[in-house]
Amino acid sequence: HAAGLAHSDLSYKNVLVDPTTGDACIIDIDGLVVPGKYPPDVVGTPDFIAPEVMATMKLSRDDPKRALPKRETDQHALSVLIYMYLLYRHPLRGRKIHHSDPMIDEELGMGEKALFVEHPTDLQNRPNPDDVGPGYLPWADVDKRPFTVTGPYLTALFKKAFIDGLHAPSKRPSADEWERALVKTTDLMQPCANPACEQKWYVFDNTTAPCCPFCGTKFVGELPVLNLYSSRGKGKFTPDNHRLMVYSDQYLYQWHVNRLVFPNERLANEHRTPVGYFKLHHGRWVFVNQRLTTMKVLGEEEQIVAPNSMIELKDGQQILLSPEDGGRLVHVQLVKCS
Repeated sequence: HAAGLAHSDLSYKNVLVDPTTGDACIIDIDGLVVPGKYPPDVVGTPDFIAPEVMATMKLSRDDPKRALPKRETDQHALSVLIYMYLLYRHPLRGRKIHHSDPMIDEELGMGEKALFVEHPTDLQNRPNPDDVGPGYLPWADVDKRPFTVTGPYLTALFKKAFIDGLHAPSKRPSADEWERALVKTTDLMQPCANPACEQKWYVFDNTTAPCCPFCGTKFVGELPVLNLYSSRGKGKFTPDNHRLMVYSDQYLYQWHVNRLVFPNERLANEHRTPVGYFKLHHGRWVFVNQRLTTMKVLGEEEQIVAPNSMIELKDGQQILLSPEDGGRLVHVQLVKCS
């Protein structure tokens, strides 16, 4: 996308994920769109075709009003794919019927008349909560499992994709925005205290009374929240709108230590090893520093935290993880939840 190219057929058939390693790859690249050289051979896979492409599909390919696959249509397909992966339902397939002819209804519902099933003000396309039997995706009731369970970062992008950008391609979130939001959302994850919870994990909702949205189990106890700030030069640290919700045995990585490191396919091997971990030790939250050589606790009396040593997390504490450009400063909050 950064080079102006497009896949043209992103779908769950062409994105492969290995659940054991977390690796993912995109296949079927022979339909790559190169502007001015290789036009699109296909318009996409049903469920993932952008509304503007669906609405103009019957026009001649030479018609200037015909919308063809490009970066922005990829961005729509990617948004649909992420929504379906996380919420097990389609963002546009609801109960709204536009025409008695199924083919025309499909063209309208996925094209000109496309409407987000969780639109905040237009409720006409809400899915039928009874559609949970054979042949239907689970989680059909969007009131019980709203897209907001994905957390603040992904919620903002789903709104951008399916409200602001559904019929305005230039407003759709980029692949880079999705990648960064997914990484930051991972840092908001908390394990559910209920061992029988089907989902096991949930995204922290930025309240002082976190509760698993899947089984209703409340978090009880002291919850460390690390607010990340990063250096922009000359010792000035600015907020990154990035928080880390701590749980016992959680690892800290180099991409938490420095904002210039990012966990994507270009991540260097030396950055894949954890630099430390958190532990609830005898009722106290501690961080065990394994590899950071410049870590210290700031204050009137600075405390050096050498590798292979441990510090207790305290409310209001400021911890410098790295003094380098892009290095992170952590502000600790201990939230008491009951």
